[in-house]
Amino acid sequence: MKSRSRLMLEKSIAAMLSAIEIYNKPDFKYREETFSVLCINSWELLFKAKVLNLACNKLSALYLMEHQTLKTGKKSSTKRRKKNRSGNPMSIGLFEAYRIVNEEYGVKIERAVNDNLIALTEIRDNSIHFVNDDFLLSLKVQELGSASLQNYLHLVSAWFGDVLSVYNFFLMPLSFFRTFSEVPGVSLNSSEIKVLEYIRKTEEPYDEVENVRDYNLTLRIDMKFQKVKSTSGMPIQISNDSNAIAVQISEEDFTEK
Repeated sequence: MKSRSRLMLEKSIAAMLSAIEIYNKPDFKYREETFSVLCINSWELLFKAKVLNLACNKLSALYLMEHQTLKTGKKSSTKRRKKNRSGNPMSIGLFEAYRIVNEEYGVKIERAVNDNLIALTEIRDNSIHFVNDDFLLSLKVQELGSASLQNYLHLVSAWFGDVLSVYNFFLMPLSFFRTFSEVPGVSLNSSEIKVLEYIRKTEEPYDEVENVRDYNLTLRIDMKFQKVKSTSGMPIQISNDSNAIAVQISEEDFTEK
């Protein structure tokens, strides 16, 4: 029987795969907004899975606790489970789960992970106010999303082992969705302007960092299409033939590429 933390992890992975699949659809009118919602949901489930893992799979570790109001109007001295409208216990949110993992259990998490999640959460929270039809916001969501996927891969591998090797985690570049030479003029509404300005300020502390690291706030995918001639490459295969041409490639050669 699977542990609660493993089941929570599987739900997290399913949510992230859904986010990627929807983003990479050739025609989807609510692409960036839906991606941000599912991506943040996946991250919340991941941190909850880690909390359960650290708390020996005690479900009570995820309950939201509060001082209840007594009949006298005073607050109770002990905390009790906060319940939702149906009477079921409410669970902690993304950033509370993050805090518990980071502060109460002392698990080190790069600051870029937190800043990336805050920026994506801002887009999710504001998505109800606009339907994105602007290139600048689309580009920013892809930069945040690409970094978020990389951060997610590293943390899942560090916390739960090699469970994502069977999946392709990438966002299709914007080049597949539109022609850059035909980008329309900037037409941001007031809500979009505020979101982008907020993200710009979040990015400022990272402006001096040039190299891609394991954990990043934003990542941009540069891509170009190039014609390949049929004679531009030679087939290579492993052979025991003593007359075959020997080719040796060192680890340094791969690193340089």
